[in-house]
Amino acid sequence: MPSARFAPAGLVEFGVVARAPYRRLYLRLNPFDWLEVVYRRDEITNVLPDGTVLPLAQGSFFRHFLSGSGHPSLADRSFDLKVRLWEEGRLRPAFAIGLQDIFGRAAFGGEYFVLTKRIGDLDFTAGLGFGYLGTRRHFGNPFALFSNRYNRRNPDPAPGGLNFDSYFQGRDVALFGGVEWFTPIKGLSLLAEYSGRDLTREPFGLGAQLNERLPLDVALRYRPLPWIDLGLGLMGGRYVTARASLRFDATKFQRLFESPA
Repeated sequence: MPSARFAPAGLVEFGVVARAPYRRLYLRLNPFDWLEVVYRRDEITNVLPDGTVLPLAQGSFFRHFLSGSGHPSLADRSFDLKVRLWEEGRLRPAFAIGLQDIFGRAAFGGEYFVLTKRIGDLDFTAGLGFGYLGTRRHFGNPFALFSNRYNRRNPDPAPGGLNFDSYFQGRDVALFGGVEWFTPIKGLSLLAEYSGRDLTREPFGLGAQLNERLPLDVALRYRPLPWIDLGLGLMGGRYVTARASLRFDATKFQRLFESPA
């Protein structure tokens, strides 16, 4: 789930996410404390390169996750962008705008506005998602009040380019929200989220194989060291998700090459 939180300027994070049928590698960059850029490579393990969809099996997915064995899989590459519009204040939540999978065929293309506010040991987030992030379709597109073109999203964007005829457009619009509780155990937090995504409408023909017991995601996050971030969760009450990432401050490497004053 997106949030309005940003890492410090100069942070670089490399991570891996496993959630059947997706196997994801990502690189997250924060060149400024108000800007986040993410490159993702998703391997859809039960979809062949020619688009053939195979039966989904969580067990075999996790057995083959590290080894990479099994049949060839369809891969999708994407870029995400998030910009902070204003910082959190004493009463005011932080506010950010984001675009996901902004180039090419945009199978995971979506946009959002999001607010985040810390109250004690709880960090609350609420937002409005469009496209892939709004497939629950809670209501119509609010921008359609200004122009009918916002009711239409390009179903077949041109490969390789920016999708200006898709951003914040279409009838897939939904709310999302959640809370993160920072427990008394150092580095450990618990998360509960309501997603604006409908799993039965996943791309690549996967929606027919996916369903959820609950419209909620829960997860445990643990940072044993400042440069290690681990996560384990359950999506929709059914699908196990695991995540691990390494983080480092690129500004420290820059200072190594600076001449002393």
